[in-house]
Amino acid sequence: SINPDFTPGLQATFGMPLCGCWGAEFDYFSLFPGNESAVFADAAGGLTFPVAVGGNVFQNLERVQLDYSSWLNSFALNFPCCCGCCEVCCDDCGCCQTGDGCCQTGNGSGLVRSQSISWFGGFRYLNFGERLNIAGQGTGAAPGEVGQYNVRTSNNLYGVQLGARVRRTQGRWGWDATGTAGIFGNDAQQSQFVQDFPRDPGSVLRNVSTSRSGVAFVGQGNVSGLYALTNVWNFR
Repeated sequence: SINPDFTPGLQATFGMPLCGCWGAEFDYFSLFPGNESAVFADAAGGLTFPVAVGGNVFQNLERVQLDYSSWLNSFALNFPCCCGCCEVCCDDCGCCQTGDGCCQTGNGSGLVRSQSISWFGGFRYLNFGERLNIAGQGTGAAPGEVGQYNVRTSNNLYGVQLGARVRRTQGRWGWDATGTAGIFGNDAQQSQFVQDFPRDPGSVLRNVSTSRSGVAFVGQGNVSGLYALTNVWNFR
């Protein structure tokens, strides 16, 4: 079996205010490609391939190498509407006042606590893919006589999503929680390529692909810590 290692990712969000309580946000999220390999060897040629693909290499294997990789990319354009937004400013004595601009009108208030609830809708595109390559060497085969069995799948999902975000801050520190869900169209594709000896142009045993469209559910949730760098930029 193969167990891919931990894969880091990247998420970046850029937003701007529109009219009233509305705004626009562009969000990008990805997981860096995860790769893993494994090798199985049996000098006696006791390895068998579960699918009969013909040829010479895959009939009686003495060495098999598996290479697996996966990737994930997501692009979203959302239009949030902030409702229930308020600020609470507290002075050094613990006296607090609620309302917009309270720090300008309050009595010596310095610590700002804010809370907000935002609802949003938007469009999202998500691509998820996997690739598995099996390189096999048959019993007694020369080093260059290595067969390739390559399987690649790709899911392209696109559709409308709805979501909500709750945010709490105190001074420069804060946190928020976001959840989204939607029903997406899914353009699923798969391809298979099998070659017995790469040096022989006529050794391609299989070269097929297929695609199918359907629907799929996509949901996402996260909790993030915030640190305000400026009035505009946050480190998450």
